[in-house]
Amino acid sequence: MLIFITILKFNEMNDNFLPQLFKIADKKAAQSQNNFIFINLSILILLTVSSILSIFVNQKVASFDLSKICILLMIVSTLLNLYILFFRPEKNWYEGRAIAESVKTLAWKFITGTKPFKLSLSDEKVEMFFNENLKKIIGQRKDFYILIGNEYPNQSMISDEMIDVRKSTFENRKTIYLQQRIQDQINWYAKNSKKNSLRKNITFAFIVGFQIIAIILFWYESGKPVQYSLTSASITITSVFLTWLQLKRYQELTDSYGITATELKFIKEKSKFVLNNEDLEKYVDDSESAISREHTLWLARRDNLELYK
Repeated sequence: MLIFITILKFNEMNDNFLPQLFKIADKKAAQSQNNFIFINLSILILLTVSSILSIFVNQKVASFDLSKICILLMIVSTLLNLYILFFRPEKNWYEGRAIAESVKTLAWKFITGTKPFKLSLSDEKVEMFFNENLKKIIGQRKDFYILIGNEYPNQSMISDEMIDVRKSTFENRKTIYLQQRIQDQINWYAKNSKKNSLRKNITFAFIVGFQIIAIILFWYESGKPVQYSLTSASITITSVFLTWLQLKRYQELTDSYGITATELKFIKEKSKFVLNNEDLEKYVDDSESAISREHTLWLARRDNLELYK
């Protein structure tokens, strides 16, 4: 009964039991990701609008000088590109995500009592090891440390829930790890693999659609005097969707997430052979390596320069 109550209480915590550093890094990564995507989306929209307006640049539309508007849009898009080039807003996204995932892995190793946080260690020593590892993680991401500034928490990074589960029985720790770590990751990777696959198909539909429109328009306008040529605008919009496809990398994420979800399903199947603390230690190591491997590849695909090891 006590085991059931502990598991139920832990299930209700979601990620709230994790160290404050995880929550801060996760929040900053999400904010940085949204900012990076917003800037790139703004550039693509500005290029699309300027391309469409350029069709009418030699025509007098109301009292507006469309050529000046096109120039202004191009200047703004150029400035945004220069901002990305020199300030690298995506770097905070990568570093925040790397820190968050590394902290989560450490937390689960602490909870399950696996190396380097073995159950044989005293409370003082294991807490010291945990904090030392957190310092190593944040130390390799100095720019991100500067970014979070005063938000870096002063309180203990080890929550009461982490300690309660760590001190509970072997079966309790194994059950919680399987439910809240392995199955949760399987669900996340499977869901996001499907989501990226759907978005990839939608984006490809737009690309092919505007390519067909461009072909039809080019055939229609070829050799004919037309007041407004829409072919170039269709080609530009096609290029915009291609750029968006490359930016979001839907196909790569679909494949990598799907492979990781499958690998974790195989790992979960092996849990029936985990019969004691020694088995659990090896099991957690293998599981966290599989999760970390996908994230490391993600960082590499994002051209991150220094991977956490």
